[in-house]
Amino acid sequence: MVTIASLRNRFRLAAGVAAGVLTVSLLAGCGSSETTSGIASSLGDAEGSLNLIAWPGLVENGSTDSSVDWVRPFEQRTGCKVSVKTVTSSEQMRDLIDSNAYDGVSAPGELSGELINNGSAEPINTELVKNYRDVVPGLRMQPWNSFEGHAYGAPLGRSASLLTWRSDQVKAAPVSLAPLFAADSSYRQKVMIRDDAASLAAAALALRTTKPELKIGNPYALNREQFSAVIEQMRVAQQITNLYWSDYTEQVRAFEDGSSVIGLANQAVTSLMQARGTKVQTVLPDSGTVGSSDTWMLLRGAKHPSCMYRWMDHVLDAKINAQISEYYGQAPAVPGACANTVDKNFCQAYHAIDESYYRSVWIATAPQRRCVDGRNEACVAYPDWHRAWQQLRAG
Repeated sequence: MVTIASLRNRFRLAAGVAAGVLTVSLLAGCGSSETTSGIASSLGDAEGSLNLIAWPGLVENGSTDSSVDWVRPFEQRTGCKVSVKTVTSSEQMRDLIDSNAYDGVSAPGELSGELINNGSAEPINTELVKNYRDVVPGLRMQPWNSFEGHAYGAPLGRSASLLTWRSDQVKAAPVSLAPLFAADSSYRQKVMIRDDAASLAAAALALRTTKPELKIGNPYALNREQFSAVIEQMRVAQQITNLYWSDYTEQVRAFEDGSSVIGLANQAVTSLMQARGTKVQTVLPDSGTVGSSDTWMLLRGAKHPSCMYRWMDHVLDAKINAQISEYYGQAPAVPGACANTVDKNFCQAYHAIDESYYRSVWIATAPQRRCVDGRNEACVAYPDWHRAWQQLRAG
């Protein structure tokens, strides 16, 4: 069950990928007798240790809550002793990856694409992760966790950012993202927006409806004309926004005290607010919405790759994936988890196996010059997103 205790200092909407040129490189792992073209062909003996980088709440050994423990069973079964460094931003995650002291990372979509493109992550042999075959189709071989037909890690789950409003103050239930970005919004100075360049993707989705002539498809694959239109729309949104939030507690506080009455919020947060008695309602916007997904990735030069393979398989076990999903607040990656959740309505609430629902959720993906939707034109890469956001926020 998601609670304030389980979310505090744990729930994150990643801080975004820091500015820097994203260069597509040839991806090859470290050669060894057990690899072919950089991908492991067999699983070696467990090395006895595993060093991980993760968001708080993804590597739990019972020390936070004695009832929440999927690390010690893994250690007992595999002999791999787990050490974890928890982080609260993608920038911290990147710095630790550069230290070359870790075997794996729970990378968000905003970062995983960068790790693939710069060679920091290794492609994996999914045949060696037996539970991978059970992963829902919408999380297998996606732009944020694969490249040229190779999988880059084990997807852990997914979540959607829902249009959320105070039902006692917003009289007509909204159905689109327009109230968050339009000058004629009825909620002037009552709108909240995440303080991150990733919010540009939400504005792009709003423009899909209001300006169809722009022909925006994937909101993370914008050409220069589309991107310029998004920036202009965000300038308009500045006039009606009263809160740019970076931590979910700011969201909860603003909704609870009524200083903001409408915005996008992760389902774990909206469920928490409803449980606390805040009168909020949610809807999946008719234009679609943004979302998030973490992937456990094997890092280049990992000293304990066999233990990392075993960990990726472990987190996709139906019982373990159920534990992680309920504690972390996201839809599980494997359908079998739904039979193992404590809350038997959990998977229904999170639309866990509803692929039609998640076809309207655009999982965060690092924008690249080579358009992530595969079309043959130049797109605006993340460094420009980052710079544009900084300029917007600077006024």
